Amino acid sequence: NFGATLREDFLFNIWRMGTRQIVRGEKAIGGPYAYVIDLSAQHDPTATVEFLRTFRKGGVEIRQADAVFSAGGKQYPNRTYVIGPQAFRPYVIDLMEPKQYPDRRQYPGGPPEPPYDMTGYELGLQMGVKADRITDPFPLPPRVVDEIPPAFREPFGIGDAFKLSRRANMAARAVTRLFKAGARVSVDESGDFVVQGVARDVVERATADLGVPVGAGIRPSRQPRALRAPRVGLYRSHLANMDEGWTRWVLEQYEFPYRTLTDTDIRGGDLTGLDIILFPDEAEDRILNGHRAGTMPPEYVGGIGGEGAAALKRFDESGGWMYAWDGAADFAISTFGLPLRNTVRNVPPEEFFIPGSLVNLDTRPESVLAAGMPER
Repeated sequence: NFGATLREDFLFNIWRMGTRQIVRGEKAIGGPYAYVIDLSAQHDPTATVEFLRTFRKGGVEIRQADAVFSAGGKQYPNRTYVIGPQAFRPYVIDLMEPKQYPDRRQYPGGPPEPPYDMTGYELGLQMGVKADRITDPFPLPPRVVDEIPPAFREPFGIGDAFKLSRRANMAARAVTRLFKAGARVSVDESGDFVVQGVARDVVERATADLGVPVGAGIRPSRQPRALRAPRVGLYRSHLANMDEGWTRWVLEQYEFPYRTLTDTDIRGGDLTGLDIILFPDEAEDRILNGHRAGTMPPEYVGGIGGEGAAALKRFDESGGWMYAWDGAADFAISTFGLPLRNTVRNVPPEEFFIPGSLVNLDTRPESVLAAGMPER
């Protein structure tokens, strides 16, 4: 009844808000006139395509140039993307502009006032996308795109060895496909993937829709480091865990096969056939103890317990790897007696407060562990 009674008000106000934002965008009020994203200037064009597709899912209008153009005193090539004035402009600015969370206290001298959710959700920063802020108006490309195609790449030549650049985040997804196709994959001295043992058309099918650049006729390094498809186990406790769901989603997005491990599975000790066990963010006591007896049916009571911890130690001693992050790192430190200390464990928020903030990380791209990454 409310919607039916006020339908004209709703529709008019939606139009009015959208029109007001278009006008503010045309005058560059509260943000730039446009963001210009040149695929050829990106460290990883595949991540930039993923970024643009995410914006399209959110209803953001994106334009693409069909010819060379100038904006902000700089010349851009054709195929450059532009996000200009539009009705959803506040949403765009929210995901693009860096923000500084204020130092607000719940009371004088008290703990910080927490945000509703997180303080850092700027998608461009998270995905390493280089977007130029243009404050002065310029003629926008006339073509609005509905679908964002894969990143443009040069056709690769002939040969029986192929190199996939680690700069492309989607190269990991391509490699999982190539493993399934029977390819031999190794890592050369630069950290890039070298693919052998499959025909050119197999490599083409695995990489074309991802936009991953491929070099052909590559001579592998003298001592390439052979890889094999990792056999992944993902821990899922009987307690609800959002981070486990997000981790599962990432594995599925990159087409990694995995096996779900419950508390019961780990207590049973059968971890054979696995190379890696992932422990998403979860508090140490929740992992160890789970639901209390009497609060759930017996099969869902208890965590991994002492039996599970012993099984994980045996897995580690036999050559397995365990990855734990955030709260689960405390569990790993104590279970394995690691010579590490969580320096902010139990530190009050008055002393340490980082609620979902974004931080810079300096890397050493010459290291095989950071191969393909930018320096920051």
